[in-house]
Amino acid sequence: MKKILAMSLLSILFLTLVTGCKSSELSEQEPVQINDLGDVSFTLSKTTVSEEYRPSQGAKTLSLADPDGNEWQLVIPQNALMYDETISMQLVSDVKQDVLNGNKIGGVVLKPEGLHFINPVYLNVRGPLVSEQSCVLGGTSEGKALNFSKAVFSNNTLIAEIEHFSSYFTYTPTSEQELQELAEKAEADYAETIKEVKAFLKTPVSVPPIPPNFEFTCDILSERRPVSLYISLVMQPEKDLIVKMLAAGNRTHLMGGSEESIEYARQLQERLIKKVDKLIRTYKNDNEKLVPVMNLSFIVLKAAHRLGMDASFNPYFETFSDWMERSAEEQVERIKKNHNYTALCKVMALLQGRAIIAQDFNQTMELSEKFKEKLRDALTFTLSIEGEVTDTDSEGDTSVWKTSGEVLLEFDMETFTHKRQFLTGGGQCEFTDYTLNGKRDTKLANSPTEVKAHAYLISTDKDKYEIKLSINRIAPDTINYTASDGFQFSLNGNHYLYANLFSENYDGINFSIPMNLKNGLDQMTEAIRGTEESSTGIYEFTLKHTPR
Repeated sequence: MKKILAMSLLSILFLTLVTGCKSSELSEQEPVQINDLGDVSFTLSKTTVSEEYRPSQGAKTLSLADPDGNEWQLVIPQNALMYDETISMQLVSDVKQDVLNGNKIGGVVLKPEGLHFINPVYLNVRGPLVSEQSCVLGGTSEGKALNFSKAVFSNNTLIAEIEHFSSYFTYTPTSEQELQELAEKAEADYAETIKEVKAFLKTPVSVPPIPPNFEFTCDILSERRPVSLYISLVMQPEKDLIVKMLAAGNRTHLMGGSEESIEYARQLQERLIKKVDKLIRTYKNDNEKLVPVMNLSFIVLKAAHRLGMDASFNPYFETFSDWMERSAEEQVERIKKNHNYTALCKVMALLQGRAIIAQDFNQTMELSEKFKEKLRDALTFTLSIEGEVTDTDSEGDTSVWKTSGEVLLEFDMETFTHKRQFLTGGGQCEFTDYTLNGKRDTKLANSPTEVKAHAYLISTDKDKYEIKLSINRIAPDTINYTASDGFQFSLNGNHYLYANLFSENYDGINFSIPMNLKNGLDQMTEAIRGTEESSTGIYEFTLKHTPR
């Protein structure tokens, strides 16, 4: 049970670490010819409902009522997809079919057409249209190639299990003759499906290759689709046959016939496990292929457990544990050598995943400490501060003060995890030059002042981080002067003078400087400017990547 839970958590976690490629680069497999029961024709009703489904935000339910008093309800559980999608359900009318002789039939069209789910969704129908004798038929969105769908009748509701989107119809026999016809149709379909499955099980197990340009990305929802498409590509046609086998067996069993479908479904699922094993052998040394293979593996193994198969997770956890650690190491090197800052989210997700499946707590802590140091060394920056303030008094005399500072900023895993504090550190700043009307008759004494700084992560993009530098001071509060005659004096309160001058960048406690940390650049500079009465100022902040 612990491993099943860990697998579920990890598969959810890795929905935030996805890979991207063009959908057109996914090779098609030869479709398996599956027998069908026939077709229906219908008219689309104007009654429709549409909802935005977000996998991480809980289950979503769509409901419709038809003119005959039937309630149609589509229930989509949490994390049934890998990406956001707009789901629609539309009633149909004037249904005509050549599958069975009865006429008590109704249906809905679910879109987008061909949408495949990680976990099943459920279509619930309640009302005068359905009874204990009812069945559910699923076909294309045009009503072609109908087949039985797995369904049960409970609490006056017909509940159908759905793996992918198309059209679905409920049929209810209204006489003994129609009931007998349905039983015969189900038995014949079941026998034909077994023949198809037996023939397919004799074919070689083949796996479509993963496209060469799959790469890690961080939670860019639009780029989850290619991963999902690849997983669907690998799992078809076995999954199509499993769905049909279980549905045909379910219908035959309900009509009083024998049912061996679960055993055939398990044999088909075993082929999918062999596909997983083959992909692992092929790509286990290619870190860019980790996410598609890992997501596929956990989806296949979860499905095996739903079928009651004794598929051991342990070898897979060990394999992916090592694979994740290697991938994290590679991403850290990309941060250091290529200034690939957004690789940080990939490292963090990999480490979280590694921790979830770890069997040894001490080993997990050791790994965490190791990467804490590695990330600190990889994400070390030097912040240079250069400022100049000019003031012209009422008599026309112009004074110019220059300041300079340097701050060492480092990544800390704990503060980042709990506070979104990307970098933290400290250093010094000091006044470096003072002129009055262009002359240096009055000298500045050395006056370094401690500076504390942080960088907070504001938002992420595919190739950059938007951060906010937060600095407690940009100039010493006290200036120490030595006049040309040797007289020494000091002026205090500069911090508040500078806070007023750069008020647009001062929040009452710290100076804030927005900055974009772009991949590939080892140095970024941002400037702030201020004007108040007779004073003007400009400060430049240069953040240089200085990994150790």
